[in-house]
Amino acid sequence: MLNEKIRIRIFEVTTSKSPDYRDVITCKTMFGTLALYCDYV
Repeated sequence: MLNEKIRIRIFEVTTSKSPDYRDVITCKTMFGTLALYCDYV
């Protein structure tokens, strides 16, 4: 287990609904665009 803190600067966060009823959270960071998919079980 790595116990290092990773600091990511987030410039813009957008949320949208995907067609299969999942929330898609996209974050524009200094490393590029990060997409997070949130499932609701």
